[in-house]
Amino acid sequence: MAGITSIGGVATGISQVQFETLYQAQAVVRQQQAARDVGTAALNLIQAAFSIDPAVGQNLDVYA
Repeated sequence: MAGITSIGGVATGISQVQFETLYQAQAVVRQQQAARDVGTAALNLIQAAFSIDPAVGQNLDVYA
């Protein structure tokens, strides 16, 4: 994991509080990015729905 400087006591490392703080900060950033991605996908879907040709489905011959 990024930010971990100690493995098995080889280096001084970071404290548990520092690790939790860094982890929580990264989690918040990822949650914000996920929300943006979902919003972008929703907008793309809405735009695609409005770009459907209005003539499609209007020429159905139900008497045939």
